[in-house]
Amino acid sequence: MIFDINHEIHDRRLYNVPTANEVAAVFVGEDSEIPTYRHIAIYPRGQGLQKIQIIDPNCDPMTYPFLFPRGDKGWYPELQKN
Repeated sequence: MIFDINHEIHDRRLYNVPTANEVAAVFVGEDSEIPTYRHIAIYPRGQGLQKIQIIDPNCDPMTYPFLFPRGDKGWYPELQKN
């Protein structure tokens, strides 16, 4: 494998870092109300669709792997404050 570090990039936009810091969510409900029961859909290997609640201790590690690199459990209602 050869990398040409002296090669000039012709289109600088190709390697620009994204600058947006916005997040969007879409809720589908009746009368434009936010649903009270929310869940996250996951597809484990070799299995079909599964839904977990947003308060599941495995939700944070799956959503933010850099914050939980060893797969430690995230926040959940019974978490003790130390």
